[in-house]
Amino acid sequence: MASLEQTRDDMFFLNEHPKVNEALKSFTSWIMAKQQVQETKVGHGHQTLAPTQILALTRILSKAINQHVYPIEGDLSGQCDSAATLARVWNEIQTRREKPTKWLGRTSLQMAWKDLDLKQAYVKSFQTEEQQEFVQYFLGEFERLLYVESSSDAKLVWDADGGVGELTKRAQERQDRAKEATEYTWANRKNSLERNEISDLPLYRERAFIEEIED
Repeated sequence: MASLEQTRDDMFFLNEHPKVNEALKSFTSWIMAKQQVQETKVGHGHQTLAPTQILALTRILSKAINQHVYPIEGDLSGQCDSAATLARVWNEIQTRREKPTKWLGRTSLQMAWKDLDLKQAYVKSFQTEEQQEFVQYFLGEFERLLYVESSSDAKLVWDADGGVGELTKRAQERQDRAKEATEYTWANRKNSLERNEISDLPLYRERAFIEEIED
């Protein structure tokens, strides 16, 4: 029977949100949007993939994670360190024919990432040099956002709210920038009118000239 300490440690991994499968969906949306914004300028060259191919990349990554067997070192029954706990939880999920991506979150994947055999997983489906280049870009970006805590892009993928807060923040920032740009343009126009005064406006040139003679 599991001790209270083991149960508590197990729940740390099981209670983490978002789950990996939700983060994968967010990452896929993000990479597609980034590809559209940058047009063909992604990765190290100019190779792009169709949305269906990017989805295939995500499915292969998800499958590789779910098929991964977390390495067990020694007897785990009395161990409560994080690696031993994750090994117990991860492999128990698989024993029950469940998917780790549906039960576990970011910390679990960070700990398992270095042991995943990802290169071999993509060989059959993406064989050309250009495709392999995009695969490396795809995996590199996913790994970067997996580990970098301070990145706003990482918040889109890994925040517990599914990136809603970051999207709301970005929308507000865009509105603020648009407002500032409008105010700046109007201020410049107003200042220009004040500097030139009436005499620089076509409708008032003749009147100003007449008034000057009368003086």
